Amino acid sequence: MRARIPAIAALFTLVLHLAANPHYGFFRDELYFIICGFHPAWGYVDQPPVVPLLAAASQLFGHSLFLLRALPALFAAAGVYVTCLLCTEMGGAAFAQVIAAVAFLAAGVLERFGAKVSPDMVGLWLWPLAALYVLRIAKGADPRWWLAAGGAIGVAFESKYSVVFFAVALIAGLALTPQRRVMMTRWFAAGAALAAIIALPNVAWQALHGFPMWELLRNGAREKNVVAGPALFLFQQLLLTNLFAWPIWVAGLVTLLRDGAARFLGYAYLLLIAMMIALHAKHYYPADVYPILMAAGGAAVEGWVKSTALRALIVTAVVAAALFFAPFSLPVLSEPAMVGTRRS
Repeated sequence: MRARIPAIAALFTLVLHLAANPHYGFFRDELYFIICGFHPAWGYVDQPPVVPLLAAASQLFGHSLFLLRALPALFAAAGVYVTCLLCTEMGGAAFAQVIAAVAFLAAGVLERFGAKVSPDMVGLWLWPLAALYVLRIAKGADPRWWLAAGGAIGVAFESKYSVVFFAVALIAGLALTPQRRVMMTRWFAAGAALAAIIALPNVAWQALHGFPMWELLRNGAREKNVVAGPALFLFQQLLLTNLFAWPIWVAGLVTLLRDGAARFLGYAYLLLIAMMIALHAKHYYPADVYPILMAAGGAAVEGWVKSTALRALIVTAVVAAALFFAPFSLPVLSEPAMVGTRRS
């Protein structure tokens, strides 16, 4: 049963999103992605090429909201699957995987990434996947897995630039621990080179056009975006990951920081958040990192709680928290009901 949980969780996530996603019509950004994708390029003013190309491909046979929204559904399902694998890698058994998967589904920001097409949806899968490969290497796996990690980072870069900060944090986290030894190999260099090669076409496009993305971000930070201080930014992380379910990933962070083999992942999270605060990033920019902490949190809760009744109570509580906030992340209510909910 333990081996089947990742597939079951992924299938449930996929069905949930396929059923819920195709409502409320196309979001304006999705229409923009489709148009960009029908004009293929190595880059655009405000984004890399992967998401526009996927969005346009979903519309090759005519306008279909269902097919468009199937894209984030697939990435969400893949994200849950990898989260469960990470949980197993961290020592979690069946209950730990269930907790990790439910925490993933309860997090409003992750639900939202899986509900509509956006550059963030790809990271639902690729950020935890890269972490999984690096964790396996740190625990003694074949160093050639650096190629897979580099490939995941490279493709994620071609989806959203924020993965650069995650990659830097991941490497810095390794450098701060004895696991730094796993970077002293030609395969680490090969993985880094592969990531750079995959990213190069878009970097070249940005350079040839005067780095318009940098100008966009700078203008947004100066003239449009609300700058959150450190305390507010941290509180926003709790809100984004569900006001009632965040203790799971916090438990995961504490566990990672106490685990010699996986401590670098805890450091990576702290460094990532510090960079986001320093750069006045939007609160959801680092959100694709949370499946990693949820995986660790599932393993931690499983280790602490042995009572079957208490375990059932915890799962019930997290599911209830997920259901409570679901209408704010998934289009599951009718439009009039949703308007009434927001007004109240």
